[in-house]
Amino acid sequence: MNKLILLVFIVAFIDSIIIIVVKTYNNLTRLRNVLNSNYADMSKELTYRATLCRQYIPIVTPYASPNNISTLTTLLDEFNLKVSIVDLASLYYRINNVINDINAEAIIKGFSAPEWDKAFKDSVSRIEALRIIYDDNVLKMNNVVDLPGTSIVAKLFGFVKWPYFRNA
Repeated sequence: MNKLILLVFIVAFIDSIIIIVVKTYNNLTRLRNVLNSNYADMSKELTYRATLCRQYIPIVTPYASPNNISTLTTLLDEFNLKVSIVDLASLYYRINNVINDINAEAIIKGFSAPEWDKAFKDSVSRIEALRIIYDDNVLKMNNVVDLPGTSIVAKLFGFVKWPYFRNA
């Protein structure tokens, strides 16, 4: 009878461990899928932003310094080669700084384009909203990967911490 109780206890313990591992794996997989979707959304909006900048260059060129136009063109060319979120974030913020400089120069020289201002502001708003969602999900994933119990499952199945979308 004691051996039967011990066997039932061992089976129940192993079942509990399997359930915990499967639940953790499923949670990590769900978070990874959400982050991949968030990344795709962010990448799509950043690509739109880069396209918007490319279309803006010919319009604002007469009002901006050649150095700023050249810098923006170089950054946009570099943007097409990047895929990591860290690189995209860094370039996004650098491009924004150059666009702000170009706009400041253009305004001083009497250039006004409200439709472009609106397009850029709308794009920034969408990117900021997507950044918040992405970074919230990165925090969730990184917490699961870091927690003592779940970190074992994460390492066992190759789940890693994700980078935040930040101004580098």
